Amino acid sequence: MANPGATTAQSQNAQPILSWDNLNYDVKVKGGTRRVLHGISGNIYSGELVAIMGASGAGKTTLLSILSGRVQGGRLEGDIRFQGAKRNPHTFKRMLAYVEQDDLMYPSLTVEETLMASAQLRLPDGKYSLDDKKERVSTVLRQLRLSHVKDSMIGGGGMRGVSGGERKRVSIGSELVTDPSILMLDEPSSGLDSSSAEMVVTLTKEMSRERNLCTLMTIHQPSTEMVAQFDKIILLAQGKLVYMGPADQAVSYFEHLGYPSTNSNPANFFIDLMTIDFASTEAMQKSEQRVQDLADSFAKFREGGG
Repeated sequence: MANPGATTAQSQNAQPILSWDNLNYDVKVKGGTRRVLHGISGNIYSGELVAIMGASGAGKTTLLSILSGRVQGGRLEGDIRFQGAKRNPHTFKRMLAYVEQDDLMYPSLTVEETLMASAQLRLPDGKYSLDDKKERVSTVLRQLRLSHVKDSMIGGGGMRGVSGGERKRVSIGSELVTDPSILMLDEPSSGLDSSSAEMVVTLTKEMSRERNLCTLMTIHQPSTEMVAQFDKIILLAQGKLVYMGPADQAVSYFEHLGYPSTNSNPANFFIDLMTIDFASTEAMQKSEQRVQDLADSFAKFREGGG
């Protein structure tokens, strides 16, 4: 198999915005420690939309939290760099926008008021005029296709408001008013119907291109259409890296290893490969060995220039 090529964004940018090398992460458990991430390395470039995927407990959110600088406790080893230099927590925080899985917003505010409140709180008055902030909000409303609901209340808690997909886009917009270099999202499609979830991913990709934004998200079992939107995917299994590269080359990579796809949805195929089967001791041992083989194969693949 030919080595997966660079993504379009990677080809256009000589240096990754964010890179990480040999990340190991241990947490305390009763009687000792447990390794959650095993030697994870990777990178992401401006304009790229990258998804972290894996079965439950694979380490997706842990990796996202570590890369965003939000992880607390545990023992972290490895190197994380922002624009080629060792990450400075204070500088990095100003360049990063992080969207939580749960949306926490005031139900009685309108969409526009919610975005404006974020702009007022996070953009310093000495640097940004009121007109500047209004322009930021107007741009975000347009990019996230929220202009038609800008005067609608957020709602929630028994109060009528915008749809779930629109609510998620408002949550993303509240972060984008700061004009970050990096956008990270934890399970942005969680709780949404397929159409709303696909809209969120599609608009996130459009913004990544339009703003030259580096975007990284965790996502659980996306649709075939959603997988096609990603420039690159990172596949984790039991905290181990089993693939990182162009999304449209992942299936052929695994087929080359001897794992033919029997599922029309690539995400389901990946999850089946990476899931541990607890039906019996024999099944568990077999699936754990498969995961280790996948991790070893990808490590050798990268050493060979993949």
